[in-house]
Amino acid sequence: MGALTSFPSPKSYRQGQSVKLWESAGMLFEGKEFGFKTGFPPNTEDNSIFRYCNFMGLMVDGSGFDGAIIGCEFRDIDWSQAFFNTAMFSRVRFKNCTFRGARFIGCDMVECQFESCRFLQDDNTNACKFYNCRMVECTFDKCEVVEDGHNGRAVFANTRLHGCAHRQCIGLEELF
Repeated sequence: MGALTSFPSPKSYRQGQSVKLWESAGMLFEGKEFGFKTGFPPNTEDNSIFRYCNFMGLMVDGSGFDGAIIGCEFRDIDWSQAFFNTAMFSRVRFKNCTFRGARFIGCDMVECQFESCRFLQDDNTNACKFYNCRMVECTFDKCEVVEDGHNGRAVFANTRLHGCAHRQCIGLEELF
C-alpha cells in the first residue's frame, strides 16, 4: 500500500517531474489501419505499443518493432532486413508475410499465428533469425523457413518453444 501512495500523481508528470519515465514509453496506437495510402507508422522502434491495429500490403525495408504488439494483424507485408529487438507480440496474426533476413532478437511471442509466411534470405544471403526468443503456443501453418546456408547457423537459436505447432510447413520439420 505504501508504494501506491508514494507514487507521484499523473499531474506531477505533466508538470515535468520524472518525465523520463514517460519519454521512454513510446506512443500508443490503437485500432489504426496502416496500408498503401497511410504507409508504415513512423514510430515503431521507440517502445511504442500497437494494440488491435491492422497492417496491410506494405513493403518495409530495414524497420521493425521493439515495443509491444497486441492483437494486431499483419497481412501481405514484405519485410526486408527488419529488426524486432526485444519486442513483445501477443495474439498477433501474420498472414502471407515475407521476412527477408529479419532478426527477432530477445522477443516474446504468445499465441501468435503465422499463416502462409515465408522466412527467407535477404539479398546478402542472411537468413531470418530467431535468437534468444520465447515462443508460447504459436502456430505456423503452410510456412516456409529457409535455413542459413551462408554460415550454417540455425534459424531458431537459443529460442525456447513452449506448446508451439506447425502444419504443412517447409523447414520446420525437425524443430518441433
